Amino acid sequence: MIGIYVFLAPPGGKSSLVKAMIKKLRRKYVVTVLDWHGEYTGLLPTLPTSAINIDLEKLPPKLLTEILGFGLGLNEPSMYMLYRMIRDGNYTNFNDLINKIDNYLVSTRTEAEMKAAILRRLEYSAMNIGKGIVDINSLVEGDAVIDLSDLTIIEEKRLVSSLILAALYMHYMRRGLIEKGVRHVLIIEEAQNLLDIDSSSYSIIDHIIMELAKYGLRVVLVSNAVPKSSILKHCNIVLFKINPELLDGEIMFSRNLINKLNEISTEEAIVISSKGITRVRPLRQQLSQPM
Repeated sequence: MIGIYVFLAPPGGKSSLVKAMIKKLRRKYVVTVLDWHGEYTGLLPTLPTSAINIDLEKLPPKLLTEILGFGLGLNEPSMYMLYRMIRDGNYTNFNDLINKIDNYLVSTRTEAEMKAAILRRLEYSAMNIGKGIVDINSLVEGDAVIDLSDLTIIEEKRLVSSLILAALYMHYMRRGLIEKGVRHVLIIEEAQNLLDIDSSSYSIIDHIIMELAKYGLRVVLVSNAVPKSSILKHCNIVLFKINPELLDGEIMFSRNLINKLNEISTEEAIVISSKGITRVRPLRQQLSQPM
């Protein structure tokens, strides 16, 4: 299982549940939170994105191309051009990467336009990551909330989140340890922004999230949108009260589940796991307990 999927909650319900989960999980595991709106600052040691350092040299050019393409919203031709620009490596940080792209010689007007678009989008985001002192080794050893709320556009948040995922993936791959248990939990808020809900195929982010489970890291995906079924089948699911009419054509709920969702109050949730369907109440009382 990837983790737990929480979506379409009433106001405050989702955040209350996630805060309670963080308090519980940190007692046993290393917990990292990608916090899109600054909702969880202070629950764990909190870092701005400017404090994070991603060593690009440790990301293979193909993986970095896919991550940059996803985070920046590049089309296939632009991604291929980006790969040609960076495939020989020789960069360690974003300044190196931007200089490398800027110095790449183009021969057509189309290539010049693609290059300019890549540089513009990359420079927007590179200003906010890569110059800090907290590296991935620190994140896998201690709890942290990474506060993304200081980033102003969605591409910045997508790119920073995607780079952190990729860096964690390469870190655990290089360690080569396939854990039998769980030692690290990654909570991703607003996960619908990282999952390609409209595509039937797996994205690079889908792949990384599922592969990380082999290395003792579990991902909790917190979203207000229903993911595609290819992701859902790998998850334990937490559903707050939801109108089934909001679902798209790919996601089908059984009549039994729809009836249970209609029966619960806004103070309750449905948990779907391999053990079946369970009706629970939010863990509000735990929020007042000392950390």
